[in-house]
Amino acid sequence: NGIVLLVSERHALPIVAMTAYVRAGAVLDPPASMGLANLTAELLTRGTARRSGPEIDRAIESVGGSLGRGGGRDGASVSVGVLKRDLTLGLDLLAEVLTQPAFPEPELRRKVAEIEAALQNAETEPGSVAWRALAPLLYPGHPYARPVSGTLTTVATLDRAQVARFHRERYRPDATVIAVVGDVTTAEVRAA
Repeated sequence: NGIVLLVSERHALPIVAMTAYVRAGAVLDPPASMGLANLTAELLTRGTARRSGPEIDRAIESVGGSLGRGGGRDGASVSVGVLKRDLTLGLDLLAEVLTQPAFPEPELRRKVAEIEAALQNAETEPGSVAWRALAPLLYPGHPYARPVSGTLTTVATLDRAQVARFHRERYRPDATVIAVVGDVTTAEVRAA
C-alpha cells in the first residue's frame, strides 16, 4: 500500500517507540485556510470512530505509555511509546488515530481557541514577530513563508468539513513512513 516501514531492533530494554510521519504538512494548506494541516494533526488524538479523546488518553495511560501528535511545515506525526508487552495496544491506537479520527466539533472548537490564544500570545514575543516578517523575504511565493499555525483570521474560519476533507485527501498510506525502535523484530512489526 506504499507505507514505508523502518525498524531498528534494540533489545536492551523492553520498550518500543513508534512514529508515523505523514506528508500532510502546512505546505499543503490552501492560502485562505492557513493552519488547516496543523489543526488536523492536533485533533487526531481527540476522538475516533471508536473512542473519545479521554478514552484514548485513559487507554494509553493505563499501560504507562505515551501518545503524542504534531503538525509541521512538511508533515504531521503521531508517536507512541509502550512497553513491549503493550505493543498490540500501541499499534492499535496508532492505527486508530491515523485512520479513524472523528474530529468531534467540541474538540475542534476547543483546539481552535487554544491555537488562537497561542497566536495572540506570539504577538508579544519578538522572535515570533520577527520570523513572521522575515519568512516571506526568505521564501517569497513559497508555502514556507506562511505560518504553520495559520493566522487569527484563517484559523477562525476553519471547520470540521475542511479538516475531514484534508485528512481524507492527505493521510494516505503512500504518504506515510512508520519508524519503530525498540524490543521488536522487523518480522513481528511487519506482521502487526
